[in-house]
Order: sequence, then C-alpha cells, then structure tokens
Amino acid sequence: MKNCECDSPGYCQFFNKEMGENPPHWQWCQNASESERKHYKTVCDSYNNKDFRISPLMSRDGLVSFVTINDLIEDCKNHLIPKLGGLKLEGVAGVPRSGLLPASICALLLNIPLYSFNSSGDLCPLSAGSQFGGQRMKDYEQGEGKILVLDDTVYTGRSINEVKEILKKNKQILYGSLYVHPKSLHEINIYGKELTAPHLLEWSFFNSGYIKHAVLDFDGILSPNVPHEICQNEADYIDYITNVEPLYHRLPHTYTCKGIATARL
Repeated sequence: MKNCECDSPGYCQFFNKEMGENPPHWQWCQNASESERKHYKTVCDSYNNKDFRISPLMSRDGLVSFVTINDLIEDCKNHLIPKLGGLKLEGVAGVPRSGLLPASICALLLNIPLYSFNSSGDLCPLSAGSQFGGQRMKDYEQGEGKILVLDDTVYTGRSINEVKEILKKNKQILYGSLYVHPKSLHEINIYGKELTAPHLLEWSFFNSGYIKHAVLDFDGILSPNVPHEICQNEADYIDYITNVEPLYHRLPHTYTCKGIATARL
C-alpha cells in the first residue's frame, strides 16, 4: 500500500492494529512515505505473530516499544502467572516501587501473601485485616515454600543484584521479573517476557530523567485524543479542549519536559 486509505482513526486492516489511541497513530500514517509504511507493516506483523501486544512507536533512531500499564496487567495474567502456578509459592515480594505493581497483581490473583522488604533484609507482609492481608487471607497458614522477589524489569541486572545483596540472609527466595532483557536471563529464576531496548514504560517514563529531554504532545499523550467528529465543528472543538481532563497518571511531577509540540487548531 503506497498511501493511507483510512478516512478516520480506528482499526486498520493493513497494520492489523488500532491507529488512533497510541502513537504512531492515524495522523502519522497519513503523511508517512511508502518505505516507512512498509517498514512499520513488517514490525506490526512480527509483533502480532509473537503475541507481542506492546505498541511500537517511531523515534528519530527507529522503533521504540512503549509498554502501557494495560500491557503490564495482561502480561502478568498471560505470561507470568502461568509460570508461577505450579511453584507453590508462599508469597510474592515486590521490589519498591514499580516492582510492587506486578507483585500485587500476582499475589492477588494467586491468593497468596504480598510482601515488601526493608534495607535490613527483613521481609514484611503487607497486612491489614489479617496477618497476611485482607479477609481472604485470614485463614492462611504459612508453609515452608519459597517467596518470589519480583521486579517489573531487569535490564542490566544491577538493581536486582543490589536486592540480592540486601536479602542474602534469606535462603527461601526466588528472583523474578515481568520483563527481562535477553542478556540478563541468567540474573533471575523466572520471568514473564523478554523485552529488548529501546523501550519506554508508561508507569515510570513521565517521572524519569528522560522527560527533561522530551517534547510531548497534548492529545493522546497528556490528555485524550480529540474525537475525530468533534474536530469537524469549531465550537465543539473549542469546548472539548477547554474542558477535557488530563491523563493525570502521565503528568510529569519530578521534571519539566523540554517543550510541547502540538497540532491543535
């Protein structure tokens, strides 16, 4: 296909994906060259064939994987929890802070205790209504199985090795990660999926040091995309962008972005 044939955002049969919610979106495709479109088609096909739902996006240097919070939840359910079910774990300990995301999901769905740990290497059950947390855990009796120490990603292995040093006095521990770089597979006992660089993680990117060098859009990044039908009427358009709520979980708090690039009218 030489040119984009879609007259509005939505599901694209050519790329076999939604074009409109996450970049690269329909507006990119409208102006992309034939070679850019063919390259992106190849990438989309390879991701679809591998059940790899992480959305690729374009950068100056090529394709970058943007991993959304929804991806994290689905990958816990579909790729990590099936590997944990037969291990007879006594609990999951999340590596603060982002490791608590997959750890909480796994502990909740497997109905086992959720732990954190302190700098002295003590595992601390996150309790509330009972010793191991909530009414569903009130009759839980701790056995002698292992506890999985879980992070969201393992890239170089530096962070997980720091955790191993903190927890070295605990022998009944396995180490794992939802996502891991192929070169760091030896650093952990279990993982959900391999994830190569470059990639961006929705839950950490907007308060990372990268944001100081980032130029962000409003629509689709810091606030929802303006619906296509609203763009057809100036009064509706002005009313929408005046009153639309931002995507609060993407608003930078730690750093200020370098600038804003927008195609708003």
